[in-house]
Amino acid sequence: MKVSSIEVLHSVVDITTHTESDAMYQSLVTTILQLTQVERAFIVDVESAGSQRFLIRASSNAQQFTDDELETLDKILNKSLFSMDNQYFQLSGKDAVLIPILIKQKLYGWVMCLGLSIPEEETVLISGLSKVYENFISIISASERDSLTGLYNRKVLDNRLTELLTEVTTGKEKQHWLLIIDIDNFKHINDDLGHIYGDDVILLIVALLKQLFGKDETLFRYGGDEFLALMGPCTYEQARAKAELLRTSVEDRCFGTAKDVTVSIGMTAINTEDYHPVTVVGHADTALHHAKKQGRNCISVYGDMVEQGLVTSAEPEDDVELF
Repeated sequence: MKVSSIEVLHSVVDITTHTESDAMYQSLVTTILQLTQVERAFIVDVESAGSQRFLIRASSNAQQFTDDELETLDKILNKSLFSMDNQYFQLSGKDAVLIPILIKQKLYGWVMCLGLSIPEEETVLISGLSKVYENFISIISASERDSLTGLYNRKVLDNRLTELLTEVTTGKEKQHWLLIIDIDNFKHINDDLGHIYGDDVILLIVALLKQLFGKDETLFRYGGDEFLALMGPCTYEQARAKAELLRTSVEDRCFGTAKDVTVSIGMTAINTEDYHPVTVVGHADTALHHAKKQGRNCISVYGDMVEQGLVTSAEPEDDVELF
């Protein structure tokens, strides 16, 4: 398949038009399919924590891998963790290639392509497109991610909530939930032990968050000692149980010199298109303030506060800002 330089240039322009990583993932996959004979293409991320070691971020179609294919892929991906070179293999009778994606000399994931035959010149082209992707995703990550924790920042939170609020409806048993998690008495940890110990506590709590929240849930660093978790559709009981598991996991965790670390959690359901992102965050923040007033190391749910008559206004707290 002969590709002109103009086609490649247009494809590079298309990839770098996007300003969010998720859109770039899919754009790269689409570009590879347009310019090569590849039948299926994927972006696979290396997960730093959690139950899943590898995560498919984007794919060319909805076709699922069989159990045998997944077992083979898992072995190949684990082996490829220790190589920065392209890996060639066979999967269900198809040629396959793994092209590493490196961000700041660290393995970020792979572009994985499958087809009846993948000529060398097409592998070179895919590698070149991957390098463009690497460079641009580094810039995007710097604007989307918190530098200490690697979690998404407020800018991404606003975009995610805005998108979500166009989809949700009222009255369903399963709803999206927003949790605000605040480290109790964090100022004392910084004042008494120093900011290095404070950063260690933050990173240990982030590790717990990544272990407990899955691929359908998104984590954000909201402030110095506050984090947000945006949960996929689930019941009140499921959301409350996840929050309680987080609370007890922090309470039971050893933080070394920083003893008796706990968190307070405010929760709110996202269940109407009338909400604005600031309103949603404000409701969770109102619940968090109530949890703090209850003595910390506990959970408060905005909906419960409304039912109990503890909230008289649907307006968010005055000090809630997304930027």
